[in-house]
Formats: sequence, C-alpha cells, structure tokens
Amino acid sequence: MNQSKALVMLVVGQTPPPFGGQAILIESILKGKYERLTLRHLRMSYSSGMAEVGRVNAGKVWHLIDLIWKTFLLRLEIGSAVLYYPPSGPDLVPMLRDITYLLCTRWMFSGLVLHFHASGVSELVQRLNWPLRVLALLAYRGADCALSQSKYNPDDGLALQAKKVIILPCGIPDEAIRFSKRDPGSDNRHRLLFVGVLCEAKGVLVLLDAVRLVIERGFEVELALIGEIASETMRQELNRRLDAPPLRGRVRLTGELRGDDKWTEYRRADVFCFPSFFPAESFGLVAIEAMQFGLPVVAARWRGLQSVVEDGSTGFLVPPGDADALAERIAHLLTNPALSAVMGARGRERYLREFTVEHYYRQLEESIVGVFLPP
Repeated sequence: MNQSKALVMLVVGQTPPPFGGQAILIESILKGKYERLTLRHLRMSYSSGMAEVGRVNAGKVWHLIDLIWKTFLLRLEIGSAVLYYPPSGPDLVPMLRDITYLLCTRWMFSGLVLHFHASGVSELVQRLNWPLRVLALLAYRGADCALSQSKYNPDDGLALQAKKVIILPCGIPDEAIRFSKRDPGSDNRHRLLFVGVLCEAKGVLVLLDAVRLVIERGFEVELALIGEIASETMRQELNRRLDAPPLRGRVRLTGELRGDDKWTEYRRADVFCFPSFFPAESFGLVAIEAMQFGLPVVAARWRGLQSVVEDGSTGFLVPPGDADALAERIAHLLTNPALSAVMGARGRERYLREFTVEHYYRQLEESIVGVFLPP
C-alpha cells in the first residue's frame, strides 16, 4: 500500500465521566495528532459514575443496542475501517456486553484492534461454562492486533490468539511543569497521597492500616484519599475507621478531583501510595502522574505496576495486601528525606524518558499502522 495512505479506525470506548484510567486514556488517544491514522469515535456511556460500573439495568441494555446500530451506520459512512475496542476486565456482566457487541459488529470491519486497558479477560474466559466460552472465543479470538500495557499482566492477547501482540506502556501530558516547587507547609506533617476509586481491591483499607502503623511509630502524617467511593458499604467502612483514633483527623476524603485541583494535591504530597491489587489493574496511570510530580511511589507488586515503579530506584514495591510492609516502606521514606528526594527525581526523569504523551502517541501509531499498513 502507499506509504502516505492513512488508516481509518473507529474507536469505540468510554471517555470521562466516569474518570477511570481506561476512560482517561481513551480520551487522550482521541486528542492525539497522527500522520497515518485517522480516528472516528463512538462513545460508550454505560456508566456515569464508578458506582454504576458492572451493574445491569434497562438503560444499559438499550445503550448496547443503540451502540450496535450506530456502529453499523458509521461503518456505512466511513467505508473500510479498522475497529478499535477495549475489552472489559475479568467481570462477567461487562464481558457479556463485550461478547454481544463484538459478535454483532466485528464482521463489518477490515480488522480488529483489542486494547487491554483492563487485564485478566482471558482468565475469566477459561472459567466460563462451555456455551459462554464458545461465544467469548468467537467474539475475542483472532484479533489482528492486541495491545497490552505491561509484560506483567496476564497475556490476554496471546491466550485469545491475536495475530500480533504488542506491549504499549501508557503516556500522559506533563502537568507538573506548570506548578512551582512544592511548599512543605507549616504544620510539620508528612503528606501521603492516594488517587483512585475508593474500594477494597484498590488497597484503600490496607493503606489505612499502614497509616495507622506509621502514626503509632510517632510520625505526624496526613493522608489524602482522592476518588469516588465505590459503594455505600465502603463509605460506611471508611467512616467507621476514620472516626476512631489514631486516624481521626489524619485522613481527608476529597471526593473526585479534576484538573488543577487534583494536580495541586500531587504537588503538596511527600509520598504517593498505591497498594492496589485490583483484578483488572493493568498499569497504574496514577503512579505515572505521581512520578511526573517528582514523588516517590510505594505500590503493590501487582501486575502492570511493576512496569512503572522501579523497586529501590523510583520507589518501593510491597507484597499485595501487606500493611506491615507498606508501613515500613512509608516510614523509611519519611525518615530519609534525601532518599525520598532522589527517588522522586529519578521518577521524574523516567517519566520524561518513557511515559510522555508524545512518546505514547508515536508508539501507538507505529504499532497499529505497522500491522495494517506495512511500508
């Protein structure tokens, strides 16, 4: 094919809200400038908030039908095109949605790109009963290209027999460059930060246990929890823990913050904590956000987080669910501000080297175009 020919790709995916990592990244992809890739977008909007994710209602069923119909109309409008689709994580209800959509639409397109923003899909496929497994394999199997965010994630592309599997780490815009140097504040408290959905699998309760241990060791700390509370049960558990000493008055629930309100919290922080063991965790976009602000990161040794945090260099990795290990590493950084500063600087350097949005756009275009429009 002609080197100058552009590949047309229909991107079917959620953009914020809600403000999960997958939605944020798809929005970023759509903002990219590409030389040989032309994108059209069909927005998923199954959920307006994280509390709705994974739940079934009539509105979502209707939206699925509408999405399939609009896909058909767009395919007629744009002609030959490749379908880009982000499979759900290892959750049955969203997977049934994926299966229905892909079985109804993938045959219309000249190629299929599956981008595994959420990991573990193939593991759930193997646990399905045989009729559902057959349908899942018909929907997912044999994509022309599968994009994964880390070698540490389940190899969904290989397991689902994609023709080409590409590891593509994430990249984000540099927000930190707009902010002045961090103000250490006047209260002598060490500031810890978590950003993400407030649910047990994101390690929030483990982090609270770790912060309690750090406080009991004599450290003056403040923890900011930024994000939407996932359920009423989680809200009640957070209230119970935060109303009791020693956490009372030491933890701020900010809710979901966006734009400069969120970036200001990164600038104020001393250490970023992300002990997630979320089943669909594939990278940890928030860890890169912390690194661009020069923060050392203490995270769980879990899936794609191991591609972001270099243990002993840009932060520390601890066993998932281990509050004692998490507390020990946090305390070590608070005791050694020089080490904390060095790790933060290394994180910033690594972000600039590997995780900028410009680098991401370039790698994304080369990966996809290279499959469908070889030179």
